[in-house]
Amino acid sequence: DIGQPDVVYKFIQLFNENSLAKSKQGVAMGLASLGWVAELEQLQPKIVPKLYRLLHDPSSQVQESMNMLWSVLVEDNGATVQKYFPLIVEDLLQQLSSHLWRNRQSSACALADLIQGRKWIELREYFGRIWDGVFRVVDDIKETVRIAGVTLANSLQRTTARLCEGVTQDENSPAAVVFPILLTKGIASPVEEVKSLSLRVLYNLIKFSDKRLLSQFLPQIAGCLLESLSGLESTTMNYIEQHAERVGIDKENLDNLRVKAANASIVGDMLDRITACVNEENLVELSAKLSDLLKNGFGTNTRAGAARFLSSITLRMRYDMKPVCSKMLKALTFNLSADSKTVRRAYASTFAQLSKFSDPKHVDSRVDKLLKAIEEDDDNTTHSIFILELCRQAPDVFARYKQNVLPIAFFMKQSSEKKVSSIWESIWDEGAPSDSAAIRMYNEDIVKLCLNALKSEKWNTRKAGALAIKDLVEKCNGFLPDASTVCDALLSLLPGRFWEGKELCLDALGLLCSKISMSNSSIEEVLSALLECLKKKKKVLI
Repeated sequence: DIGQPDVVYKFIQLFNENSLAKSKQGVAMGLASLGWVAELEQLQPKIVPKLYRLLHDPSSQVQESMNMLWSVLVEDNGATVQKYFPLIVEDLLQQLSSHLWRNRQSSACALADLIQGRKWIELREYFGRIWDGVFRVVDDIKETVRIAGVTLANSLQRTTARLCEGVTQDENSPAAVVFPILLTKGIASPVEEVKSLSLRVLYNLIKFSDKRLLSQFLPQIAGCLLESLSGLESTTMNYIEQHAERVGIDKENLDNLRVKAANASIVGDMLDRITACVNEENLVELSAKLSDLLKNGFGTNTRAGAARFLSSITLRMRYDMKPVCSKMLKALTFNLSADSKTVRRAYASTFAQLSKFSDPKHVDSRVDKLLKAIEEDDDNTTHSIFILELCRQAPDVFARYKQNVLPIAFFMKQSSEKKVSSIWESIWDEGAPSDSAAIRMYNEDIVKLCLNALKSEKWNTRKAGALAIKDLVEKCNGFLPDASTVCDALLSLLPGRFWEGKELCLDALGLLCSKISMSNSSIEEVLSALLECLKKKKKVLI
């Protein structure tokens, strides 16, 4: 190894001496008598790195022999190691990738011992390579090497925490080396041992490092952790999700449990801790990462976690979020049809929180888009949940849209879809001051929606329109300015073939004539239509 074959024969002769087999003193005397000490000292730059590694050889006999040689060749242990530290580290790092398992194992043990108590100026040049070497040996094919790798990992973890302690902002700090390695190579590794080690080290760094230091790497840390919420989840959950319907498991409940478990994990804890490190300097870069995850993030846990993280920093930053609000609002309302209900609920809650600190024009454009989508879709739970959360969590913001929302709520709460009707009924109950007051304020808009619904080609929409008119007449206290127009619209639906819900038009007409003051001609038309209905074979109309 050192390019001096003749030294080997000298060592062989040395060990053949009987005195050398008995004691360290014998070794010293043997070397001294042979006059080799001075010659070997000249070879120390080549011998010491190899000898230091062999001091940690898996074989106890080799260790004993190397300790004897070390005691003879080295007078001052600490000074010699310090003198040849760069050569020793280079040799150990090289042997961590050796094809011989005993070299890999001895190098890991030697390196674990060598780095303890070292200063950053000594380790800076090799720190990244040491971490790369750790990731290799903890996944070694041989078990004893893996055990040595764990020892090295624990030593390196303590050293990293010690070196990062008290550091605030420094481009050449240990954190500048460690964080990129942990985030790009460690947590993203397919090897479970490497992932576990990286998460453990990252958790300790986040828990004990200075906030000013963490803020420099916050966008990278947050992005990696949010992706890990789904990436670290057991593959069993994906299997259960795919077969949930077949075995009778409600997918929405399953997603809720998955998100709760992810938020309660060590990754969720780290995300909660780093929210305190968000500031105006890293907000723009962080928002770009969050926007990408909200739009294109993979997995329910990642997307819901990104929304939760955004909500947390919004509550902390408040109006300082204003520069990025427009981008975040767009990301939260981007392609909602592709998300699960759990994710949509998380997005809706964050949307409501963010709207309180956004420029009104940005919120206006998003709400207008939501309302347009609601009018075009009968099963509009995807978008209506946003309106409900806005009503609940941001009532001051919601007040700006009552004129547009409450008439829709009054109509949509008559929907035949229970989930749709329950959401809009909640919006009406929580957003309207009272039934009578809201109907008096938005009477014309409600009637307009009902009349448009009666003209629809969809039977369910007509049915909802008839129910809405019936409910409106009952609660309007006898005041309905467009009563004649409503009456004509209902009468126009009675002729022709029967459709489901047609009988509700008769109910609405009857209630209209009894509650509202109608002209004689209108009443005669209603009676005539009723007589025609009596002739129908479908007795459900009677």
